[in-house]
Parts: sequence; C-alpha cells; structure tokens
Amino acid sequence: MKYIKYIIVLTLFVSVVSCELANNVNPKEAETVPAEALFTNAQVALWNQVNNLDQNYNISRLLAQYNAQTTYYGESTWNFYDRSLPDRMWRVMYRDVLMDLKEARKRVQEDITIVDKEGYYALIDICEVYAFHVLVDVNGNIPYTGAVQQREDATPVYDDAATIYADLINRLTSASNILETHTVTFVNSDVLYGGNAESWRLFANSLKLRLAMRLADVNPTLSQTEAEAAISSGIFTNQTQSAKLYYFGITPHVNTINERMVQEGRRDFVAANTIVDTMNAVNDPRRAYYFTQIDTSSESGVVKLAYVGGRYGYRNVYDQCSSFPEHMREPGYPANILDYVEVEFLLAEAAARGYSVSGDVESHYNSAITESILDWGGTNIEAITYLAQPEIAYSMGTTASDFRAKIGLQKWIAMYDRGLEGWVSWRIFDSPTMNIAWNRTVDDIPVRMPYPYNEDNLNLENYEAASDAIGGDLVSTPIFWDRYDINGNLR
Repeated sequence: MKYIKYIIVLTLFVSVVSCELANNVNPKEAETVPAEALFTNAQVALWNQVNNLDQNYNISRLLAQYNAQTTYYGESTWNFYDRSLPDRMWRVMYRDVLMDLKEARKRVQEDITIVDKEGYYALIDICEVYAFHVLVDVNGNIPYTGAVQQREDATPVYDDAATIYADLINRLTSASNILETHTVTFVNSDVLYGGNAESWRLFANSLKLRLAMRLADVNPTLSQTEAEAAISSGIFTNQTQSAKLYYFGITPHVNTINERMVQEGRRDFVAANTIVDTMNAVNDPRRAYYFTQIDTSSESGVVKLAYVGGRYGYRNVYDQCSSFPEHMREPGYPANILDYVEVEFLLAEAAARGYSVSGDVESHYNSAITESILDWGGTNIEAITYLAQPEIAYSMGTTASDFRAKIGLQKWIAMYDRGLEGWVSWRIFDSPTMNIAWNRTVDDIPVRMPYPYNEDNLNLENYEAASDAIGGDLVSTPIFWDRYDINGNLR
C-alpha cells in the first residue's frame, strides 16, 4: 500500500525537439506519454471506478442495497437508462483503463532503457485482468480479444464470458510466476504497492482465488483446481498485505465519498434499511463504523440515538436517516480493492465445498468476521460476542452449517463500502433477502447491467449476437456463474 504520488505526472513529460514547431502542434502537450504515467492513470481510473459513489458512474452500492437515495432515487428503482450508466462504465473501463494499459505496454516494449520488461508486463496484465473481470461480472459476454483496437477493429465481437474467465485465470497464473523471479520497476508510478513484486504476486494469486471461486457452481472441477493452485502459490495471510489505495488527500486525489458528500456538499445517499435492519437485528459492532446515528427521541426530550436506514427504492429525507460517518468522509480514506477479509471468506467457501484447504470452514468463517470487525476499528471481545450468537455462529441456529446462508450473509455485510463485491456476493449466495423498490417486483431485482445503449448504433451486429448468446440483454439475465435463483433453485 502506498500513497498516490502521481500529481500532474503527465505534465512533467513534455518533449520539445526544436524551436521550430509544426502546424497544429501544442508545445505544452507531451508528444509521447511515458509508460509510467499511463500505468498510473490507468490504475487510478480503475480503482476510482470500482469505488465510485457517483450515481452517474457506478451504482453498485445501490444494487447491493448498502445505500438508499434522497433527492433522486431512479437508480434505486433500477433505472439504468436515464444516466446512461452502462455507457459510462464502458467508457471508463475501455477508454480510460484498458486503452491506457495497452499503450503502457507498448511504451515499455519500445523503451530500450527497460531491461526487465516481463516485470512491467506482469503488473499491466494483473490490472487488465481486474478490469475485464469486473466487466464480465457486470455484463456477461463482452469485447475481449478484439477490445481496444480503435480503428483497427471499431466493431469488436463479444467473447464468451466463461471463456474470458478461463483466460483471465491463466493470465494471473503467468503473472504470478513471472513475479517470482523478476523485479518490478514501476516503483514511482505504482500507486498500489510501489512496484513491490512480492506484494503484486500475492495480489495476483488472491485475485485468482476470487475468480476461481466464482466458477464453483458452474465449473466445479476448474474452480477447485485453480483455487487450490492459487492457495498453494501464496495468497494474503494478513490484512497488511491487502490491496488498498490510499489517496493523497488533496483535491482531486481524494476518496469518492469525500468528493461527493463533503466537497460537493451532496446529500444524495443514506444507509439503506436493507443493511441497517440486518445489522441492528444482531447488534453488529461494525454499525458504529459503517453509519452515523440519528436522534429518534420523542416529545419527551430524552435523546435516543439509533441507526436508521432509509427505505430502499424510495425517496428518503437525509436528516432522518443514517449516512456515512466522519472517518469515511476523510479525503484520504482508502479504497479497498481486495483484502484479507475477502480471502478468508473465499477460503471458508472453498473448505465448505470440499476443496483442499488448510483449516476448516468454521475457522475461516470466524477469521473472516473477526478480521472485518478489527479492520473497521472493533475489538476481539466484540468479535467473540458477535460470533457467539446463534444467528451468527456457523454451526448454530436455523441455518447451521448452511454455507450459502451463513457465508453469504456475513460476506455481504463485510463487503460494505465495496458495492461491486457486495452485489456479486448477493448474486452468488442469494443472501440476504433484498427489498423491493417502488413500483417494482421481485423479478425486477437486477442480476446484471444492460449493455451500453449506444451499442445498437455503433456495433449492432455483434451486440445482437451477444444478446442472443446470453439469453437477452435484460437485467434479469444472470451472469454465467450465477446458477441459483433467489429461491435457491438451480437455473
């Protein structure tokens, strides 16, 4: 983990060949952008998009029902069209992330001063894998082999999502192997680990474990093989190894919550009753770190503070609902990309499915919850008390040892502030029971995002082929790894 060091990095690389300037040449603009600057920009664009609170770019916190809305609530009623949300997602991921990574690779290849090119390529590959897997998890089949070709292929085909996933896993394996023996020299431009090869290798393996476990219900053999290989190669074993982006804390390099809720003074988001009610029911100690408290006192004048969620899918009054606490509004508050807590939940699931894992399902389940509580600021005593409740303890209660119910619910709670992973967790485990938005039905709850709305104009033939292949460009069409419906029935 390291702080962002890339302020005005692009403007530092201006090439002036002579005093004679050709027509239409801007002397203040770099003719050739270095690989380091491109890599930094791609990283920041990727992590910002994944973490974005802005309803114009990423509504995954709403889809996971961690947040509800106030002034505008169309996104909570699953309206993707008005703000062209799918179009914005692709614009950032393909243009700002993947295109910059492609160009960074090209610059590395051309730079004769770089000796260890394989180390550079490995980091670029890992970031590309992350971007593509997010796109698959959101849309299903997407442009992959023909992506970011610009004029060379302006109408790329959509590749099969399962085939993409298999290739992404192979790329992570290759990157991990390279980083065992190659040094990395993106030292001053890598905002995640400062170019530390071992940290990136653990990140690659942990990401591989995530992707492998996505396949558990659709391709259990491949899932087990690749998950066990990732574990054997080395994954996160403590929270200090986690991938977290620590912002510089000076505009514009600040956390997205600070940008929206503090600097812009927005009051658009409150905590959703879906997660607040769930955590209230079991006195979850993380509530103090997730939400603010609201004065619910009556006319008696006695102050009574409580955690109050806004009604999901309806318009709420900001002052009457819990929202982000002060520490989450700090400009340097980090973006969580993939952490040890998630890895422990993945290990618990792997153990529950019979994979070869050191430790049993309950020990990893308990560790995941404990590490989550500690990471947010809680104590071991609070974790022990929380885990002792029958509703929480893995082998107790009405859902005793039911890994889908137990792991699913607790992972969804722990992924708070990580909307994309929270939404994925719900789609895989179908836990908790989601609320229904205004004027909608249970069948309207999105399990994918539609393709960009301009694709039928720009790439009609391939768009139609992809839509037919996945079963229709609908929010109700599940991603290939989502094999169970909300009633627990195999699709």
